[in-house]
Amino acid sequence: MNVLHHEADVRVLLRADHDETLWLVSKLCDAGSAGERRALLERLQPAVLAHARAEERAVYEPLIDRGTPDDPPLTATEGLVDHDLVDTLLTELAQSRRAEGPEWIAAATVMKELVCAHIEDEHEAMFVALGQRFSCEELRAMGSRFLAAKRQFLETGVGRPRWRFAPAQPAPCTAAAVE
Repeated sequence: MNVLHHEADVRVLLRADHDETLWLVSKLCDAGSAGERRALLERLQPAVLAHARAEERAVYEPLIDRGTPDDPPLTATEGLVDHDLVDTLLTELAQSRRAEGPEWIAAATVMKELVCAHIEDEHEAMFVALGQRFSCEELRAMGSRFLAAKRQFLETGVGRPRWRFAPAQPAPCTAAAVE
């Protein structure tokens, strides 16, 4: 029986996506040619972006809503930051014309390290928090929402996340600051 159906616990679905992502990002870093790297990136980018947007909508938002003061170190908010960093690296890699250059390979390696750490944190902390805060029925419903959101993002194209850090406001210039 395929567990990747609409009634699966969201953690099972996330783990399956994570396994595929780890495999693809490892292949990307180990690829021997620029052409092979580009082909792997073309497969990796939409999958990772759709996963991230769906996870943000179906998992992070409900987890944030049920957060408590004693939340584990990996919070959904930290996951949003990780996703944004991976989005930025994927965009830079996709826009670079030199997939054979050391900068491209370095950026891919940093992305791999970030993805590996992010997934490990989710499996160790977020999956536990989900199990503590949501019933089995809620986790299955979350899985259905995750799959639907992921499918929607894959069909319609994936945009950047809705959230952003507020831009830093410059300190007001006062006469005392100039003196």
